[in-house]
Amino acid sequence: MSHMINVGIVGCGRIADMHAPGYQGQTDARIYAVCDSNPQTLQTRAREWGAVKSYTDYGALLADPDVHAIEILTPQKLHEPMVLAAARAGKHVA
Repeated sequence: MSHMINVGIVGCGRIADMHAPGYQGQTDARIYAVCDSNPQTLQTRAREWGAVKSYTDYGALLADPDVHAIEILTPQKLHEPMVLAAARAGKHVA
């Protein structure tokens, strides 16, 4: 029996276009949640990728116990605080 890994994508801009296809057709991991500060981008990505949940605040995504791992795809200057927050929340981080 396999366990589904629920992944949260933080930052749904252009770089996310290169990451999302890696989850298509997988039986052990899926894009479960998306997070972006732009509500329009967020809505579009949630629909395109079939995300169950969407957030404009990454802290809320990190608080979701159903999110097991996150991919941080935001501008580089935002990575450090997001990685530290994710680690404190017990999430796996890419």
